[in-house]
Amino acid sequence: MTTLGTPSETLISGKLLKRKVILTIVVVWNIIAVLNTSKIYIYKYLNDTNASWTKIAQYQFASVWVWIAITPVLIYLTRKYYIKRARLVSNTLVLIIHGIVISAIHAFGSYGLEYFVKDLFGLLPEESVFEVVLSLNRLTIPQIFDSFVYYTLALTVLHGVTYYKELVLEKAKALELENSMNELKLKNLQSQLHPHFLFNALNTISSLIERFPNKAIVVTNDLGVLLRSHLQSDQSQLHELRSELNLIYKYLDIQKVRFEDKLEVEIDVEESTLKYPIPSLVLLPMVENAFKHGLEPDSRNGKLGLKIKEVDSRIIITVSDSGLGMKSEYVKFGVGLTNVTERLKLFYGNEASFKIHNNPERGVIAQIDIPKKLL
Repeated sequence: MTTLGTPSETLISGKLLKRKVILTIVVVWNIIAVLNTSKIYIYKYLNDTNASWTKIAQYQFASVWVWIAITPVLIYLTRKYYIKRARLVSNTLVLIIHGIVISAIHAFGSYGLEYFVKDLFGLLPEESVFEVVLSLNRLTIPQIFDSFVYYTLALTVLHGVTYYKELVLEKAKALELENSMNELKLKNLQSQLHPHFLFNALNTISSLIERFPNKAIVVTNDLGVLLRSHLQSDQSQLHELRSELNLIYKYLDIQKVRFEDKLEVEIDVEESTLKYPIPSLVLLPMVENAFKHGLEPDSRNGKLGLKIKEVDSRIIITVSDSGLGMKSEYVKFGVGLTNVTERLKLFYGNEASFKIHNNPERGVIAQIDIPKKLL
């Protein structure tokens, strides 16, 4: 959820942004003045021409200071006549016309500012009116063309910045839309798990009612506790592995009542893994699947294994059973396992994996592999 600041905070942030923009404009143009002055000075020095860095800098800095004053106009023109495919020709022509006018203004402005600075510091030589007029030859077409080149470069940079901002904004909107879609998918998957889990639980009770009514009562009570925990865990899409294991333990308590001494449970969980956040209700469907398709159809004594280990930079979660196994490695997933794969993909993309295969000895092994950097 986006939190909006107070009006005063918004105003302050807006002022800071404007100051940063102004400071950037001033710094960039002055760097250009320094570079141009140095370039011209070095060229004259190497060609044995009278070179004075200060005299060269007078015009170069006067030129960029006028550009600093003109830059807000350039920003306005870029925003209003941004060159897009739909209005490529018309906006380009408008910007060229404005460019000619602005270049002429810049040429006269930088010339006048240079003379003003010289006069201010007493550096202006005594000249006749005729000599001053002659000095205006700097304001010929070549000088205006030189200003037009800088105008074009400045507009190109501003267009690049505008394009980059639009690109970032589009990516942000696309990411926000993708996140919204993922959130909807997660809620849809979550809503599928509720009836799926409840159906399996009621199935367990119904199988006990006729033959073992007392056990059915115990399981019903345990189911109430489990459902309460199950619903509470859904308040967040991610929670600690410790919370998920608590659901597993409650579920196994129910299954132990059903299977009595025919069920052996082996749990091996590294303490260091309990703090990691994982998507809620990822392990439970794996354990349910082991009972429903592996242990329940098998008349022999069964064994369920749950291992959670840190291996290098990954968390490996393994659920195994000693049931009948899969008839085919390309078995079609039901609601529970489909949910697991979809939720992992939505949370972690292709960096996490879910695999299920027959155990060469007996039963099935299901495994989740998640990089720790994602947790």
